Amino acid sequence: NMAAASGNGAASPLAHSGTIRLIREYGVVHVSGALSTAEQRRLFATIKGSLRRPAKATGSAEFHTSSGGAGSSTHQAVLHELGEQLYMRCAEAVAEEASAAEMAAEPALERLGLAASGEKPPNISICTGKAYLSHATLSNHTDCPEPLYTMSVQLGDSCDFTVGKKTSRPHKRERHGTPVTIRMESGDAVYFDGGLVPHSVDRVNKNDAPGWWQAARSEGGCDRLVLLFREPLSY
Repeated sequence: NMAAASGNGAASPLAHSGTIRLIREYGVVHVSGALSTAEQRRLFATIKGSLRRPAKATGSAEFHTSSGGAGSSTHQAVLHELGEQLYMRCAEAVAEEASAAEMAAEPALERLGLAASGEKPPNISICTGKAYLSHATLSNHTDCPEPLYTMSVQLGDSCDFTVGKKTSRPHKRERHGTPVTIRMESGDAVYFDGGLVPHSVDRVNKNDAPGWWQAARSEGGCDRLVLLFREPLSY
């Protein structure tokens, strides 16, 4: 598993730096190549015992991978460490690209700035996942009417992930405007505010996953996996 790969029970330092695309109007950050092929494979090996195979009728299935305090039966430390490493990688990259004033003016980027400075380190409290078949989509929505900073990591076939499209019944704090679509490839990560920024999965692009996914596709019974790393709402 991922912990074993480091030799000390902790997540191995991430090998790839990736490249970032900052979508300023929504405080969204797309990290291309956040995980190397080896890191993707280790991540799949870590979570495959938790994943639920989606039924053909629904096309998707949610599953829990880790939560609770260190030492609890539901806690996989390696996943919390990975999520926190991804937050820091993202925070440090954004701090190099955006000015301090720009980050202070955008709440989602301000959160990353506090992480980059060390004032408020990442604190992943839960990691969940969702498995998709190639015909499945995710309707445009927000997760709640308050900020919910989320790091999303993609494995398998790519997807078209759209942010910023107005929902059918927007809450008062919803942030919508001109939609932006991101092509999330296997190993990519996206940081976004799932509570205030509308988001959707418009399509899964079947059979464009990297070669290692061929066996994982059969083993996991799905075409695409997404892992969601989140901090507590009150943090």
